[in-house]
Amino acid sequence: MDETTLTMTFSWGDLERQLFRLADGPAQKEMIPYLVSGIRKQRPFLTHELLLQEILSVAACMADSRFPPPADSASHVTATSPVSESSP
Repeated sequence: MDETTLTMTFSWGDLERQLFRLADGPAQKEMIPYLVSGIRKQRPFLTHELLLQEILSVAACMADSRFPPPADSASHVTATSPVSESSP
């Protein structure tokens, strides 16, 4: 089978539901809508392979029980916190 013949179609909602199923705890589940939104915004700029890499990276983090940040780290980052200029 030629690797270019395999195509998959799924919705962003499908992806979000599957990530919720993978999520190991409430901290990961809380992040999912924001992570999927970020991937959606990047989509026009990503090749199919890079999109797959982003999805797999998020999925791996959701399934990793060691991934959630420490409880006190939430007080250091908010949705409106500016990104530092030194960030890539």
